[in-house]
Amino acid sequence: MSGVAPVATGFVVGTLEAGDSLTASATDIVAAFGSDADSILSAGDVTFTGASVDGSIAALSDVGFSYLPGGGVSGDFSIDTGAPAFAGVSASASIAVEVTYSITDGTSTTAGTLTFAVAADADGMATATTLAYLGPTILGQDLSVEAIAAPGARTQDIAVSGETTLEDALVLVNSSPGASGLPEGLTIATAKAENESV
Repeated sequence: MSGVAPVATGFVVGTLEAGDSLTASATDIVAAFGSDADSILSAGDVTFTGASVDGSIAALSDVGFSYLPGGGVSGDFSIDTGAPAFAGVSASASIAVEVTYSITDGTSTTAGTLTFAVAADADGMATATTLAYLGPTILGQDLSVEAIAAPGARTQDIAVSGETTLEDALVLVNSSPGASGLPEGLTIATAKAENESV
């Protein structure tokens, strides 16, 4: 039986454009949302419970959010900013979204939040991104980012591996090599594809 409550770390996705969609998966999705000092958590121990849009209560479906736990600690979450809550975002503003979740060890439950913002679509075209964080699997490299996108396509599949986290991987795929947004101590061993949309 667990004597220490789990810790919810919170998760920041960043800013997405209205109409775009993101699916992020990880071999250890649990580590993205929390931890427990004396229990082994599974992806099923994380439950997303509700959302708010600029402070107003909303359903998960209203903000286009879904979570799918896999076997063990793996899983993925998706955000579709074509959802109703973002239909009226203006060019000069952004919408702040907070998604609440709970993480339990069977005895204690702790609440956490996943946050993202939605800005107006800058180019009038929707982009679908699939990001897979594969874990620290490449020896001799700090980080590897591989993007696959056909020229002119509005879809992209990105695989990230190395000593990082799913949250930092989202920062990295939206940054250029050497950009100030890169987490300290991390480098991109394989840069994003030139035809990548994001």
